[in-house]
Parts: sequence; structure tokens; C-alpha cells
Amino acid sequence: MANLVKMAKNRELGTAAFGGLIVGGTLTAVLGITDLPLASAIGAVIGGGIAAYLLYGKIGQGATAGMLSALFGYPFSIGILYILLIFGVYTPPSGPTPSMSTIQAGVIVEFLLNLVAGAVGGLAMSSARRPSATLEASAEMPASPEPRQSRYCVQCGAQLQAGTLICPHCGARQPQ
Repeated sequence: MANLVKMAKNRELGTAAFGGLIVGGTLTAVLGITDLPLASAIGAVIGGGIAAYLLYGKIGQGATAGMLSALFGYPFSIGILYILLIFGVYTPPSGPTPSMSTIQAGVIVEFLLNLVAGAVGGLAMSSARRPSATLEASAEMPASPEPRQSRYCVQCGAQLQAGTLICPHCGARQPQ
């Protein structure tokens, strides 16, 4: 639990989850207008993948960011649909109205499905976008005999020259 709190405080994780939320939530709303089955899950998988893409190969954080983007992308997509409904751009299909307990059960199932779908999208993208083995191997072997003249990237582990502020391999900002 403490590790999850530590990751949640990380700005990188929040940015990735927000990016996935926007893309996944918007896609869910667009697919929902077309009455596509499992539109929310499709949006959650893609939102989770976008979130993991922004994290560059961190598998655990990619899954967490995917789940967060899916969790918050669902209400975001509902908000978009309501805005479109208010302005007359979207008209819900007509038919019998389900009972409140059926709607509540559907929302719970939808949230759980989105959590799993977001995690799957995050895991898939972060696994596919991991730094290559040659990059990891080169990061482990120092290029110069003076170890205090170089340091390692906080995100991908690549060796950096002293004073480097942005990693040339992954683009991550380095602490000073």
C-alpha cells in the first residue's frame, strides 16, 4: 500500500494517467454515441495504453496508470455525453428504461471491466515499449573509468554525463 501511495505522488504517473483519461474517456464517449458494444472497455484499453506509453516501459507503473485512466475516464466520458445531450448533439436511444438496481449493477460491472481493461492496456503498452536489452546493458557498463563523472537516468537507467538535465535516450528530466 505504501508503494502505491509513493507512486501516486509521482508527477510522472499522474501526467500519464491524465493523458490516458482524456484519450480513453473521449474515445469511450465517441464510441458510446455509436452504441458500440463494450465501448467503455475499448476506451479503457486504449487509455491505459496511452498512459503506459507516456511512462516509457515501466511495467508496474504502466498498469497502475492504465487502471487510473480507466477508472476516471468512465465518469469523464459520461460527462461528455451529458454535455452533448444538453446541446442536442446526442439523443439517447429510445426504449424501456431499466430499473435503478439494474443501472447500479451495470455501473459497478462497467467500472470493474474498465479497471481490468485499463490495466491490460497499460501492461501491453509498457511491455512493448520497454527499453531494449542493448540500452539496458549499455546503461550497466560505465563508459568512462571515472564513475563520479557520470550518473544514471532516473527513468530508463541510461548512463549520463555529469550535469545532464534531460536524458538523451528517453527524454526524462533529471534531478540536479
